[in-house]
Amino acid sequence: MSGTSSPQGGLTRRSFLKTTGAVAGTAAVGTLVGCSQTANSAPSEQGSDYQVCSTTCMSNCHGMACPLDVFVRDGKAFNISKFQMKDKNLQGVCQRGYTNIQRMYSPNRIKYPLRRAGERGADEWEQISWDEAIEEICSKWKSYQKDFGKGSILFSKGTGATSNITTGYVDRLVKYMGASNMPLAYDQAGFFCGTTCLGLAMPYTYWGTESRDLVNAKNVIVWGANPSEAATISFHHISKARENGAQLIVIDPVLTITAAKADTYIPIRAGSDGLLAIGMMKMIIRDGKQDSDFLKHQCVAPFLVKKSDWTYARLSDIGQAEAGSQDDAILVCGEDGSVGASNQIADPILEGTFDVGGEAVTTAYSLLLERLEEWSYDQIAEMTDIPLDTIEWLAEQYMSGPSMVFSALGIDHWVNGHTGYMNMYALMQVAGQLGKPGTGVTVGDSSVPQAIGPNATAITSPRDAEAGPTILVSEVYDLVFNREPGSEKPELKSMYFWLHNPIGNLPDRKAWLKVFDAMELVVVADTWMSESAHYADIVLPVSFVWELESIAAAGNPYLRLMEAVADPQFESKGDLEIANLLGCGMGMEDKFKMTREEFLEAVLDNDLARSMGVTWERLKKEKRIYSYPDEVPICGKNGYNTATGRAQFFREAPSPALDNGTKWDVERESLPYWSAPHEAWYQNDLHETYPIVFMSERSKFKAHTQFNDVPMLLEIDPEPYIKISEDDAAARGIKTGDLMRAYNDRGYVVAKAVVNPGMRNGIALIDHGWEESGFIEGHYSDLSSIFSGNVVSNTCFFDCLCEIEKAE
Repeated sequence: MSGTSSPQGGLTRRSFLKTTGAVAGTAAVGTLVGCSQTANSAPSEQGSDYQVCSTTCMSNCHGMACPLDVFVRDGKAFNISKFQMKDKNLQGVCQRGYTNIQRMYSPNRIKYPLRRAGERGADEWEQISWDEAIEEICSKWKSYQKDFGKGSILFSKGTGATSNITTGYVDRLVKYMGASNMPLAYDQAGFFCGTTCLGLAMPYTYWGTESRDLVNAKNVIVWGANPSEAATISFHHISKARENGAQLIVIDPVLTITAAKADTYIPIRAGSDGLLAIGMMKMIIRDGKQDSDFLKHQCVAPFLVKKSDWTYARLSDIGQAEAGSQDDAILVCGEDGSVGASNQIADPILEGTFDVGGEAVTTAYSLLLERLEEWSYDQIAEMTDIPLDTIEWLAEQYMSGPSMVFSALGIDHWVNGHTGYMNMYALMQVAGQLGKPGTGVTVGDSSVPQAIGPNATAITSPRDAEAGPTILVSEVYDLVFNREPGSEKPELKSMYFWLHNPIGNLPDRKAWLKVFDAMELVVVADTWMSESAHYADIVLPVSFVWELESIAAAGNPYLRLMEAVADPQFESKGDLEIANLLGCGMGMEDKFKMTREEFLEAVLDNDLARSMGVTWERLKKEKRIYSYPDEVPICGKNGYNTATGRAQFFREAPSPALDNGTKWDVERESLPYWSAPHEAWYQNDLHETYPIVFMSERSKFKAHTQFNDVPMLLEIDPEPYIKISEDDAAARGIKTGDLMRAYNDRGYVVAKAVVNPGMRNGIALIDHGWEESGFIEGHYSDLSSIFSGNVVSNTCFFDCLCEIEKAE
């Protein structure tokens, strides 16, 4: 069986375009009855016999898991309505959310377990039973672990439906097997720097200040984001801020839809964001406008640093405390020259070099000033391609705050991406734009309800399990093909992916295809036939998130029951149930007896939930429980969740996000700095051959590769296209609608061209999230590189050069 005649009845973009009319009428088995009404209104009750189920949308779209009511008749979902939260300023539901019924009834659903029957990617499958699938997987896993070690099996979880708490149960299987784990590499530079510099992971948010605080900002600076397209349900907070008189400033290499709505748009050279932050800091300090009170009392600026090893001088260095004890406080210097603990000297000095206990020390702030002098104003203007007077104006506006940065994760996708965030957070500290309403940084709705407590982690990461090796995304290829004999790293034989589509989402797709081919067994558990599923050996059908009861516990102030809207279709099972089957198949029946109901009850059986009066029974009855403070959480208002308890532009003894033993420059990484992108830079010799920076942007019709085959959305956005500037198009004889080829030494892609006067010269821009079936030829991920820096194992999609030409 192959192609669309496979047992899955797969729908590709090309077949969809040929049969749009037929599909639109029949794809969702009654779903379009509801869709023909007003999307966010309940159906008429006259003559209706239906149920209303509480659930959520998926996640990972900056609107993380919006609450929904789903209307069900005769066991079929037929309409969706927005749940009105008590705070009307909270997000609603976007156009993606209203198409979830079509996803639920998609012809691209994986119906039953499949075994590959032909070449990888040929779409030739043999239907097998669950018993056959579990037996084959587990017998091979046992053999691999016996012959090559426990770490020879690699598991990797993506973000396909991370709001669904039961998906984390598979981690229990990983731990008890002692298997290797490949953690996510998406957007990790931003999370890493946010945690180490500002402690952005707060009790009620996972990324800085909650977006509702935007209404208190005088200046909203959208930097490395396009929220009107990529975070549509959060953009209304920016609109409300503007209604309150805030100005909107957008910094971006591309004139995005958000930039087109701005009061001021500042085009920047791609990959130079960290250098702009350095320029702004230099100008603020040059003009004496730095917030000295904030620097002295809320950040690490006055802390004394030992020049010998770049660690803080502490009371133990002057014989007043035991090294490593809780009393071993960091030292500062007072105006009178006295040296003492930071909590003992009320007015510490910010600059100076001293001798303490025979050790040369200097303030962290003095080290910052030295570091900033490495770049001249002329260098900054030339490299960012922003005039100095514009940088001065931007610095003045930022200081006139309160000013909030809406950053998202666009800066993240470069090898030097972490310098953009480190420097941006240092800028906030120098300017004192933290800890007050309307300041700091937000990334959309980052709210997290309380009441889950530690029990979920205790179940999914049990203490009696031995954690296996951690394998970075950036090292998988070399580990598979260039592993040194006798290496401590495991010899990989099998991979298991859930909530994850690595072939469609990770850079350097061709490298990943080679990795898949080198594996003896690749298993993909998914709801739809993703691009990765097409290249797997065994595919396991996962139920749609509305088909099994669960809890949504992220990305919204409400703890939400996810009711089972309908029975699981076909032979699909939940991730939790699949993990239990695999665990038992591996001979660990005593560890994998927990039912879904028992797991959900257990995660709410904790002291935090009890203190809030939250139980599983109450959640089932009320369906949604608001477990969030009425006052919007603000990053820094109640301190910083960092190693020092303060905002940090200096990081003591820094280490990589995940250390794989590569060379590490402690002195360099301790303070803000900037380096050019690895590849996509105009001063790179490769730029002469490949003069175009190849970038992608988020689409309002997708969340990564999710929502990729929804007929409603494909009618609006049926195929990918590549945007280029008027000058780049004219130089190559390309017009809008022409087929265009973007290529480099790694690969190529062919798509239609759109000549856009808002595009900067030297950039080609494509929508993120399209899979292989969407392109005329090639794949946009074939151009990108798997290379990552040694600070963060990250997906550097934008650090990519190419050439473009008109295709025949």
